Amino acid sequence: MTTFVDRYGEELELPRLSLARMFGLITYFRQPHTASEASTELRLPVTDIRKVLDYLPTILVPGEHDKQAFEVTEDAQRCYRIVATEAMPARPPKLTGPETNTLLMTLETLEAMPAIQDPAVVRSAAAKLRGAALARAVVADTTPATLDPDSAEARRMDVMRAVNDALRDERVLEIEYRNSSDVRSVRSLDPVQMFVHEDDTYLRAVDRNPAEGEDPKAMKSFRIDRILSATVLEERARWHQAPEFDPADPHGFGSAQEHWAEVRIDAGGTWVADYDPVFFADDSAPGAEEYSAWVPAGNTDRTVGFLLRRWPQVRAVEPDSLQRAVFERAKRGLGAYGVNPTGE
Repeated sequence: MTTFVDRYGEELELPRLSLARMFGLITYFRQPHTASEASTELRLPVTDIRKVLDYLPTILVPGEHDKQAFEVTEDAQRCYRIVATEAMPARPPKLTGPETNTLLMTLETLEAMPAIQDPAVVRSAAAKLRGAALARAVVADTTPATLDPDSAEARRMDVMRAVNDALRDERVLEIEYRNSSDVRSVRSLDPVQMFVHEDDTYLRAVDRNPAEGEDPKAMKSFRIDRILSATVLEERARWHQAPEFDPADPHGFGSAQEHWAEVRIDAGGTWVADYDPVFFADDSAPGAEEYSAWVPAGNTDRTVGFLLRRWPQVRAVEPDSLQRAVFERAKRGLGAYGVNPTGE
């Protein structure tokens, strides 16, 4: 994650936002808004918004080492406004020959990637650059010929090679995986496809040994950078229909679920939708103090864990059995520390 020094001299981590979300935030603050308004309407954490507002003034105009690219102002009502110090050029600058060929080489690499999110866009951009690159200049490949086998880059390449081999040969893939809670486990997978979403590469696969209560045919997404090791087995993988990629639901939470739970989410907690499968109800009015939403409830144990992690900003509404399950789990957890919430 990128770090920067804010106006108070404090080193901060820049939130991991896509370019589209960053530009959207800049556009939003062309008119004065508070950070809380932006959090509700853009569904971003307030802390992330404040960090971006601190970060933008540190960006300099290319080629000028003493001129800010953006100015951020704040009025008495704590409303922020972002002003670009340089107007956009009337005509886009032309790429030089080496720049064109280097960019084309990058796009050709993306063309070869399996299940990229928007392959038609990549192919179209590459075709236009090929037309512009009348004479392909030689571009030096500075990738080291050899890598330290114990380096993180070497391990990542080994994982990618194994994943691609398993997909191509339709073999079972055994991985050691570290989830978002830093819990490690060994999984045997039927690999289905790879896709890229918001700068992260995922393997969509079916777990051959699902947890109790899970659908044995459910598609799961495994982030490639969390796969610690991967081995292609001789066993033939079972065939599964690859789902159509939906950018609004990249992990297929909506299409794969039959059981749902209704929840209420505080206005300041809508950021959870950026990290968890949360689907807001259509009747949720902008600017409300809380929002109605739905979360997958096919696995009660996981749903309870999600609600406890996100409490008090996310609260269960229905079914009643889920509320009781959350209460009982919380009661057991507090009991382990000698705390009795009911006073019984």
